[in-house]
Amino acid sequence: MSVLRRALTLLVVAATGLAVVAATDGPSASVPLAEAADTSQFRAGNIISDQLFYDGNAMSPADVQFFLESRNPRCVAAADGTPCLQDAWQDTYTRPADSRCPGTYVGAPAESAATIIAKVGAACGISQRVLLVILQKEQGLVTLSGNSLNPTRYEKAMGFGCPDTAPCNPAYAHLFNQIYSAARQYRDYLVKPRTIRAGIVNQVRFHPNTACGSSPVFVENAATAGLYTYTPYQPNAAALAAGKGTGDGCSAYGNRNFWIYYTDWFGSTQVPGAAEVTGRYAVAGGATGPLGTPLGNVACGLRNGGCFQAYANGSIYWSPASGARITHGTVRDRWAATGWETGPLGYPVSDTHCGLSRGGCLQHFQGGSIYWTQTTGARIVYGGVRDRWAAAGWEYSGLGYPVTDVQPLGGGG
Repeated sequence: MSVLRRALTLLVVAATGLAVVAATDGPSASVPLAEAADTSQFRAGNIISDQLFYDGNAMSPADVQFFLESRNPRCVAAADGTPCLQDAWQDTYTRPADSRCPGTYVGAPAESAATIIAKVGAACGISQRVLLVILQKEQGLVTLSGNSLNPTRYEKAMGFGCPDTAPCNPAYAHLFNQIYSAARQYRDYLVKPRTIRAGIVNQVRFHPNTACGSSPVFVENAATAGLYTYTPYQPNAAALAAGKGTGDGCSAYGNRNFWIYYTDWFGSTQVPGAAEVTGRYAVAGGATGPLGTPLGNVACGLRNGGCFQAYANGSIYWSPASGARITHGTVRDRWAATGWETGPLGYPVSDTHCGLSRGGCLQHFQGGSIYWTQTTGARIVYGGVRDRWAAAGWEYSGLGYPVTDVQPLGGGG
């Protein structure tokens, strides 16, 4: 609790199972968000990188508490005692680990909302930043203050069990239940994808009213697929043009607002490199293209800040210096044998390219090239030898394809 707060009164709100320490030193007003997100940059197929969405260690309880207080520093409870999120607490109960939430949530009495958010994120492998953004986009709980707050907002805090066409399911009411259930559901979408899937073109509607139509969206990653499964609408042009405002009768705002709040509060929704990998995959045709289905999510943190993703029929590697490049087949196998990007060849700087003379394939790397034919196998050429071969006309010259790797001479003579 901020040291600037004073005249604190403990209130218990039986209707929600929450308690609040309410300050009486400021007006009942929320802090307006800075208008930072440029909705022209919204990517319907990649709302947020998997690395950011599934980071269960993004924020500690202290980090979450500081964030809540900094977003709403003069928050006061409603007249009926409904608390501000930063002041709320609730008794929680233990939720054992399972296939959807791989960590155990150990319950405790009187846990703060910040602690609940942090512990749920860690247990289920969902970013605490994501949970905060969903709490805001669903019920405005991060920034609301005073009589704008009411028990109903906590009963459906994450919108879980609240379909568009029916009342909310009371079995999932109240803050802890809502946060845990929603996080667990997002994790379940990762483990068992639904109709909206990553790596393919999906028809995504603009609005609950089917007359508003839909458009094809190549969904690039699991996090974006999960967001559309949870909130199955994309913003239309009017919603995006309106920024944080109101579009037209066919505008839906959930996923637009998720992107806006995350960008305003935490910066870009994209991990450098991850979006380039998934974007390159989309251009290549996704799961219906030559690479086939993904074998896992994009992994980053490689040498020199690189990222990669493996697929049924190849891989895409990216680094800031080389861009996103496709590698596959015997050429990729030969590169793998050298140590991938940590070996002497470094990252690929071109895609694997076949259809050369005599059915050959090639790929250029930062430290050399690999050429392959059925007859010669995959051979590595680099340095002055490669330069001299290039000057002669590569494989179309009288030299043809290399039949050995470039070999240093022992002793230099």
